[in-house]
Amino acid sequence: MKILYAGWEKIILPSGVAEFSFEHVNFYQSLAASPGASVDYYKVDMACLRGGDAKAVSREIAARAAATQPDVLFLLMNHDYDREALRAIRRDPAIATAAFFSDEDTDLYLRSLDWAGAFDWIVTFYPPAFEEYRRRGVNVIGINWAANPDFWKPAAAAKKTIDVSFIGAAKDERKAFIKELAARGVAVECYGAGWPNGPVSFERMREIINRSKICLNLGFAKPILRPQSLARIFISPMQHEKGYRFDAWHAGRNLKTILNRRRPQSRARPFELAAAGAFVLTNRNAPLFGEPFAPDKEMVYYDGVRDAVRKIQYYLAPARDTDREAIAAAARARVVRDHSFQKKFADILALIAKDPKPKTPVAKILT
Repeated sequence: MKILYAGWEKIILPSGVAEFSFEHVNFYQSLAASPGASVDYYKVDMACLRGGDAKAVSREIAARAAATQPDVLFLLMNHDYDREALRAIRRDPAIATAAFFSDEDTDLYLRSLDWAGAFDWIVTFYPPAFEEYRRRGVNVIGINWAANPDFWKPAAAAKKTIDVSFIGAAKDERKAFIKELAARGVAVECYGAGWPNGPVSFERMREIINRSKICLNLGFAKPILRPQSLARIFISPMQHEKGYRFDAWHAGRNLKTILNRRRPQSRARPFELAAAGAFVLTNRNAPLFGEPFAPDKEMVYYDGVRDAVRKIQYYLAPARDTDREAIAAAARARVVRDHSFQKKFADILALIAKDPKPKTPVAKILT
């Protein structure tokens, strides 16, 4: 199957060092490894370096598709793309177009629904978005996040020199949680934007994971009962430039977006941690498609600070080393079997191959 994939290959870290992007490590590398797939890689970052903006990039993607005639176009949605250029690709009867829509807890009502007609297929990681697309008759595929286990993998020689680590930006709710853990005697080594240790590359991240006895995941719903949230009911993002504008006309849409904060979209981090052979301690705030990991057998879940403290202390005890290692190994095996992006792409391609441009709406959850 011929595939045209459009995505960012590299990003620039705050240190000025270039490294492979999230989508390159997880999406492109996994797609390129799919049996029978011949992938033409359109590197969005290189197009931007040539001076192209998102609209010029989308027109280049359309020109590449017209010239090479792939069976499938995959791209990660950018709401600044040129909608008509992407619609033109969809009108080609020989090319099936599929876009991954991320950040749907924020973008679904503000932007994404307006784009639904630009693609043959939408792939979403957010169950409420899946239901909304299904209700509207959009061809939609629902999947949980996954990881590339060929990149995220254990290091057999790594010594566990970190008791508890967390990798992610220092958002207010995360800082408050970490502070409360410390007040209860649990120290966490934190990495990412806003923490003293600063951001880390994927290579460094993998090293930290392999050195950690417990990898903590912090997924929190954003508070909605605060002045800035209520004000956003009457404020919308600008459509073609950065910033916001007063917009009472779309108050209903904006209110739905704010209410989605009670059920934030899940992220890939727990899957990456598990793929790297980590013992993962996480909470359950985000809606998922099914139960990706067996509780207490493949991943351990906490409910609030007190429960997190209790479980951290329990699993850090020397007598629990074997239990931690067994749970971590089971999580890695589950990712390899069910939650690799290699498997997700194989399942998505198999579904699209059956009916590339369905005339009857299709809504399918792939777990």
